[in-house]
Amino acid sequence: MSLIIEQLLHEEESSSLDFKREQYLFSSSGVDEKSELLKDVLAFSNSWRRNDAYILLGISEVKGGRSEVVGVESHIDDAQLQQFVNSKTNRPIEFSYCALELEGIPVAYIKIPVQTRPFYLKKDYGKLKKNVVYIRRGSSTGDALPDEISEMGQSQIESNEKKPILSSFLVSGKHDEIIEKKIVAETVVTEVPGSDDLPDFPIIKKTRENILAAQVFSMSRNSSYFRDLAYYERIAGSVEGVSFGVRNEGNTVARDVTLTFDILGSREEIAVVRRKDLPSFPNKERNLAFPLYLGGQRNPDIEIEKINGGKRVRVKLGKIQAKDISISNDSLFLGVTKSSDIVLDVKVYSDDIEAPSEEELVMSFNVSHRKLTVRDIIEGN
Repeated sequence: MSLIIEQLLHEEESSSLDFKREQYLFSSSGVDEKSELLKDVLAFSNSWRRNDAYILLGISEVKGGRSEVVGVESHIDDAQLQQFVNSKTNRPIEFSYCALELEGIPVAYIKIPVQTRPFYLKKDYGKLKKNVVYIRRGSSTGDALPDEISEMGQSQIESNEKKPILSSFLVSGKHDEIIEKKIVAETVVTEVPGSDDLPDFPIIKKTRENILAAQVFSMSRNSSYFRDLAYYERIAGSVEGVSFGVRNEGNTVARDVTLTFDILGSREEIAVVRRKDLPSFPNKERNLAFPLYLGGQRNPDIEIEKINGGKRVRVKLGKIQAKDISISNDSLFLGVTKSSDIVLDVKVYSDDIEAPSEEELVMSFNVSHRKLTVRDIIEGN
């Protein structure tokens, strides 16, 4: 990043670049001082440009040469600045405050990408008026004219016509019916005996006459069958499978589409597993045959990683043509210990959109409980 800033030091102020010798007064300043910062962010956000805009702090402009690095004595907290600006605008502005060192001297910059316009204040603030579109023209700031505001809206309409529009949905059921934003699942939490309480399988009464036959018979049987069955009964009905899809309602292709969300909670509270990790119904026979090679499997398109406080799920959906949908090959299985909702705050990313689309998907669980005894396991096999 310092290389980009170094290049900017050799440029002059414009509709995408401003130099500030002093740091903005923010943390302990009054309304008028804060409004200067707010006005600059608004003006650059509304400016006519093709590239990112930068406000360089701690830099003294030198026209016709390399601007001078003078430094700043303090920094602004990015989170506080984001909250301050975006609590006052008609919609959130995408920008960032970053600190760095040049020539061993602390400086900073505010970066503002090209994005949907116009931006304006919802209420008066300091010297700034609500509903006024401030704009950067060259090295000066002013109020946008009606024609300029109209062109901003028109350019956005034209831009939207050339971009993918992505929205997510849930897929469930035997026939993969699409359910837009919410599904209701009926699951059963089963209490089963412990492994030490269950006998080996098969249960054979050995006598002098059949002892050899019993030994041969036992060798061909799965001695852990009852324990495997108990594990299967505990897991299989406690989770509900769901796949994820994304619809492209735009007029252009969306490439490298990825859907992500976090599930927060302990493993004891929320189960999160992929299809391949679910137990299959156990076999009474020992599997002595070599596995049959069926060729390469498709790359899994659902990834699960541990994060602080839970798990992060990433669903890779690849390329989605205009007016088309893509559904994950794999399914995710979720479960809870008591009736409740799992709310998924989903973000959909693509190489062809500036910022991820965000929406809520919900899995609503109706949970019942049952208890199986050792006898239930043995007699129900």
